[in-house]
Amino acid sequence: MSPTSRVGIAACVGATCIGGGVPGTVELLRRSLAPGGMMLIGEPYWRREPLDQATVEACHMSRKDEILPLPELLEHFGDLGCDVVEMVLADRDSWDRYVAAQ
Repeated sequence: MSPTSRVGIAACVGATCIGGGVPGTVELLRRSLAPGGMMLIGEPYWRREPLDQATVEACHMSRKDEILPLPELLEHFGDLGCDVVEMVLADRDSWDRYVAAQ
């Protein structure tokens, strides 16, 4: 959904599946941004490569490539023409609280 007037900040936190992944979500958010606007995107990343499919599924994913390791995720944003200007990483406790609430 795009508003008729553009916004300074457009956000998608933990729901890039709405756009079919990060690229689609970036495109959706760009439609809503005013020139010079900023996006806030919350996206999970692998702290380390999962050892097997059972580990992937225990993380509520069906495929390992649904999320990326952090260095690849940052590179991916660059490939999409985005500048990462700030980043906040969740620690394990805050991530557990986020997931537990779902």
